[in-house]
Amino acid sequence: MAGENYHHGPEIVESFVGSQSVVDVKAATCFLEGTAPIQNLYDTPEKRAAFINQPIIIRTPADAVAAFGPASVAAGYSIPEALQAFFNKDQAGKGVGTIVVNNVFDPDRHINAQGKPDPTQVTAADLVGDYDAAGRPTGMNVAYSCFNKFGFFPRRIIAPRFTGLLGLRQKMLTVANDVKGHAIYDLPPGMKKQDALTARGVGGDFNVASERAVLCYPQVLALDPVTGGQSLQPYSQHFAGVWNTAVSQIGPNRSPSNLSMPDVSGTETDIFFMPGSYASDTDMLNEVGIATTMTYYGAGINTWGASSAAWPTVKNQTAWLHGRAVCDVIEDAILFYAMPYIDQMASPSIVDMVEERVRAYLHTKEPGGDSWLYGSNFTFDRTRNTAEQIANEGRVYYSYSFAIMGIMHRITIEASIDLTFVSTALGLVAAA
Repeated sequence: MAGENYHHGPEIVESFVGSQSVVDVKAATCFLEGTAPIQNLYDTPEKRAAFINQPIIIRTPADAVAAFGPASVAAGYSIPEALQAFFNKDQAGKGVGTIVVNNVFDPDRHINAQGKPDPTQVTAADLVGDYDAAGRPTGMNVAYSCFNKFGFFPRRIIAPRFTGLLGLRQKMLTVANDVKGHAIYDLPPGMKKQDALTARGVGGDFNVASERAVLCYPQVLALDPVTGGQSLQPYSQHFAGVWNTAVSQIGPNRSPSNLSMPDVSGTETDIFFMPGSYASDTDMLNEVGIATTMTYYGAGINTWGASSAAWPTVKNQTAWLHGRAVCDVIEDAILFYAMPYIDQMASPSIVDMVEERVRAYLHTKEPGGDSWLYGSNFTFDRTRNTAEQIANEGRVYYSYSFAIMGIMHRITIEASIDLTFVSTALGLVAAA
């Protein structure tokens, strides 16, 4: 080899390039922002600082209690209630995925006129966030630190009880676009069904057409961790809990729609559903991109809504919630796999190996494997690549294509009457 050192004797030359394989990125992840009564657990500002504008991983109820205390003594705080909503969705006992919690409440700063800690003193600016004088992220910007700290980005972004703030919704959507997730909002409590439709129209507060925004309506009645009774709660924390659990136990190809919420007993506004009826409230709301609830006799209350707020302006595979989620996981898996090859030699063996391994990964997502895709292909683009670009610019083109497995969102069954069955049953002889 040109430039190799002189050597007299035996040697071993290791060539382990390409030993890594393409793997799925963590997908059952949620970023939950809100308030927690950390003053109940931590008695000094120094101890409390570790739980203010810091990403805290929660995976079990024990984690939640250890970090933020029991939900039963957290009246007026949003995080303990939301965490309980998540854990109550684990009907199979296999977990609800990973929740990254960011508490923005500072009991030494957010105080009332009596000098007592007061979560109502948290402002929109606290929730939206920024960077402090030391360059540390606050509010929603904390979500950006997840990859460097934990090796993954959160896929579902929620701030239950606070998404009535337009600025926060805008920030959540910005974060969702950046980290390839979904910002899940609640329409305001007390809203009538007609008002929900109006909110989607021109001049409405929720007139957004993004495939990374999810609109939840109405508020739901669920187990209150403080009283042990039922209380009106944001639907977003229940919808996100169901979705995170489904992705954790099945995969990103599982739509969050039509899944049971066993801890939800009712809705603030009655949502009419009748199988086969085009006049159902569920149809009216889903048609304009609002995820709602469905009550079915003997089955309790289910999530009901499979599309993002891009619907009905955009109707394609990534307007479906599962479709966008599948695309995001595949895209990141390929990007992360490609990272070690940056600035390596563009040799035929490495170029071909990348092509083969990504193609093999995609094939595992087809029928017979995980069934995320109907089919796929990944190629080193031999028509787009030029010798000049590779040699002079170091630029190499690959291309891939796939089709996401669809869902049976609408099942149409055509009925007809066939009189030949009468003739057969009665043994009738056809007329000559």
